[in-house]
Amino acid sequence: MVQTIAQQCPLAGGPTVYTARIFLSMINDSIEYFDAAVCLQMGIFRIGKYNELLRTGISIVPNPAKNLVTIRALNSVSGLCKISIIDALGKLQLKRRIDCNQKVIRIDTKQLSTGVYTVAFLSDGYVLKANKLIIKR
Repeated sequence: MVQTIAQQCPLAGGPTVYTARIFLSMINDSIEYFDAAVCLQMGIFRIGKYNELLRTGISIVPNPAKNLVTIRALNSVSGLCKISIIDALGKLQLKRRIDCNQKVIRIDTKQLSTGVYTVAFLSDGYVLKANKLIIKR
């Protein structure tokens, strides 16, 4: 059921699609979604900034981490973005607003317990990229 939701067009399904994708990425982080094709089949045409969002990526170093992580944003998006760290139960543990042009972000993870988290990079309500983060002490 979650996989069916995750494969929907995010422009039609909204935040629920991205939430399903975050949950699935905890199990298998190599799943790719072809949003442009799925949305096109539904008759949803959107160009411009959405195409830029599809080329976004992030890298998290070190991973596994202890007290500090460095997130490198590989994007061409401008404006304000958010970084959210979500635990395995879907609870938001940390949220930070940043300038999207800022390519390197350092986040203190001392307050996070040992476990697996999802780091979501968001812009204009879209989850641009979600990566797994492991905290190991």
